[in-house]
Amino acid sequence: MSNNEYMAIIKQLSRRERLEALAEEATELSQSALKVIRAEKLSQNPTPTTEYEAKTSLLEEFYDVLICAISLGITIPDEETLLNNYKVKRWANRISKGAEHSNDNLW
Repeated sequence: MSNNEYMAIIKQLSRRERLEALAEEATELSQSALKVIRAEKLSQNPTPTTEYEAKTSLLEEFYDVLICAISLGITIPDEETLLNNYKVKRWANRISKGAEHSNDNLW
């Protein structure tokens, strides 16, 4: 079966069902990111999951989100287009402004 045939099967779901799937997969992606934090011991909350397992799961959930997005007609930009998006610039500006104010003593 070709990729187009797989996508034709997925698109048999209603738009609502595909949006529900996107929401579910986005939640699972979020949970996987949190699991990576724990697996990499970036928190005090341990997990029996290995870093490899956690990162594999994160990538799998990311792909699930992308597949759902594509099924909804959302175009996935290439890296250059994505990095030139205003959201990247806005995020970078917020980080740099946060660094400027990180030494402010509010207390």
